[in-house]
Amino acid sequence: MQAPSAPPGPAPYGTKPRPFAFSADIKAALTARPELRVLVTGGRGWIGRACLELLDETLAEQTAGRVSVYGSTAGELTLSSGRTLPVLPLDAMATAPVAPTLVAHFAYLTKEKASALSPEAFVATNRAISLQVEQTLERLRPEGFLMPSSGAATQPSTGASSDSYGTMKRDDEAHYTALCAALDVPFTCPRLFNLAGPFINKVTSYVLACVILDMQAGRPIRLNARKKVYRSYIHVRDLLDICFGDMLLFPHLQPPVFETAGERVVEVGALASLVAQILGEAAHPIERPALDPSQPDDRYVGDATLWHARLARRALEPAPLEQQILDTAIFLAHGA
Repeated sequence: MQAPSAPPGPAPYGTKPRPFAFSADIKAALTARPELRVLVTGGRGWIGRACLELLDETLAEQTAGRVSVYGSTAGELTLSSGRTLPVLPLDAMATAPVAPTLVAHFAYLTKEKASALSPEAFVATNRAISLQVEQTLERLRPEGFLMPSSGAATQPSTGASSDSYGTMKRDDEAHYTALCAALDVPFTCPRLFNLAGPFINKVTSYVLACVILDMQAGRPIRLNARKKVYRSYIHVRDLLDICFGDMLLFPHLQPPVFETAGERVVEVGALASLVAQILGEAAHPIERPALDPSQPDDRYVGDATLWHARLARRALEPAPLEQQILDTAIFLAHGA
């Protein structure tokens, strides 16, 4: 990815984005296997697009011949390099040629859709997508299968229609763990809590993006929560680097389902202050209603034990929160 320049300002952490590329060991594993194909579903979403950019950075002119993209509708997707990939409908996976393959599955209706659709429609749509993926796994027997889950899978059910998302994520974790074990397909399934970095979309759904956009628009940062809200971020590049390492370097690493969290937990008030500092305006106004001590804390943070073990296994240094903020801000300013 040819990264754009950073937003203007002193930016005490610096102005350079982190290189958006796989680690050297992943690049070597991919380039050493010219016959290995990568099938990506949901390539128009945040993680799917980031995955395609990382693959393109490694494969370059081989990308079109080795990477297939599938989505809810047919079309085209132009990458940062200028290369264009066709997007095939999901049902076209049924005719994907049998060959050495990795499957990276990001096509899934998100939590926002769970609130917009009836529980029946939400479940039916995701079940149909899962069936197509399941049939693809059974037919291709890929060398690796990546399917992100969500921290919502850890949340207790309240009986609300929005719980459909977490319930289905729990079900999918168990189902694909068993299916991949039966098929002898290496499976990696990160539970995502808080993500940062380029190619972020649906920006109004994420507090980090909202804080950055408030600053970039020159308006006060507005926080609405009257309770303490805790988050812990990982970089989308680090997420994909680890997951491709699971598939290519450490297949069948156990357990396949693992939670994610960054190097520290941050309350959103402190996050807003850090964003202001990183973007060079430490005194930028932050508006927030008075905290209500009767409200319980909102803590959406994963258990980092297995995530950190995966990083340590490959001696990788994840992007610190400051770099994650900067990379997200640069993309929102110039690349969105």
